[in-house]
Amino acid sequence: MDYYLLLVLEISQLLALVVGFLFLQKYLPSYLSEKAKNLATKEDIAGITDKVEQVRLEYAKRLEQTKLSHQLRLAALDQRLKAHQQAYALLQELQDARGESTKNSGVVSHEIENVIAKCWQWWSNNCLYLEENARGKFFMACCSVPRYPTLRARLKDCPSRENEDAVENNMRTLTDAFDSIIKAVELPRIREEYESVNRLNE
Repeated sequence: MDYYLLLVLEISQLLALVVGFLFLQKYLPSYLSEKAKNLATKEDIAGITDKVEQVRLEYAKRLEQTKLSHQLRLAALDQRLKAHQQAYALLQELQDARGESTKNSGVVSHEIENVIAKCWQWWSNNCLYLEENARGKFFMACCSVPRYPTLRARLKDCPSRENEDAVENNMRTLTDAFDSIIKAVELPRIREEYESVNRLNE
């Protein structure tokens, strides 16, 4: 009896080994294949996540740089607008002083000298904030106004087309400076700005 029992146990062990072998042979490769796919997918996801994070960090960095640049531009724009307004006010003082100088024919008045000194002091501290054309025209106006009384006196003493043109050119330097400052800070009309925004939204 023990012999039959041992025989049954050995046969059942052998059957279990055969069934286990067949099971492993059929299902183990697909199991290992699926495991390999999952591992590869995890590695791919990790790689993609790293790349997404790199792009996100780069975007955040560029966005921060753009914001900083925009803030600096706004600050510079504010300073430039102030400089243009101050230059306009100084030109107005020059124009007023030039008008007063017509009373003292041929003599540069103290008022012109004081305004010119004020202009050059302002120029030393602010000229770089002016737009290039406005900067040149402001400089020319400051140089030409002190010559105005002399040119007027010469025209009065010796009327000629040449002297008349010299006075007109001298006066034009001041009006050109006004015009260039106004043009430098000219803002778009509200309607134009509204229409351009609408075109972008379409």
